[in-house]
Amino acid sequence: MGHDTPTFSANLDSPSAPHSQPNQLGGTSTSRGTKRKSPMNNFLEAQYEKVALGITTMADAVKEGCYLSSKLHVVAQRQVESAERQASVAERQVSVAEK
Repeated sequence: MGHDTPTFSANLDSPSAPHSQPNQLGGTSTSRGTKRKSPMNNFLEAQYEKVALGITTMADAVKEGCYLSSKLHVVAQRQVESAERQASVAERQVSVAEK
C-alpha cells in the first residue's frame, strides 16, 4: 500500500496503457506502412510447425497402432476358434476310439 505499484490495462491498444508503444504482441511491426513479421514471430511459427508436425506424426502412429491392434485381435479370435474346433474334433476322435 505504501509502494507505488504500476497498474496495467488488459487492453494494450487502449490509450490508457502505461506505455504508448504500438502493440508488438501480434508479431508484426509497421515500417513505412508495410507489415513485416518480427524474427521472434518467425521463430515461434517455425516451432509451432515442428510441434504440429510432431503431433500429426504421433496421431498417425497411434491410428496405425490401433488398426494393427484390431487386426491382431481378429487373428487371435480366429486362432481361438480354430483351437476350439480342433479340441472338439479331438474329443470326437477319442469318443469314437473308446467305442
